[in-house]
Amino acid sequence: MESTDSVSLSQTRSPRALFIQRFRKEKTAVFGLVTIVLFVLMALLAPAIAPYDPL
Repeated sequence: MESTDSVSLSQTRSPRALFIQRFRKEKTAVFGLVTIVLFVLMALLAPAIAPYDPL
């Protein structure tokens, strides 16, 4: 019978943990996500940033 010590760490990780690990290695993907998050935050905070009509 095999002991649990021989099971590698990658086999015990959840699919979400594996996704996050692989995603963080891709620098362009992280940059794109940060850019999208910033645009969404600007859109949500637009009334507070510019409370008056610019025209």
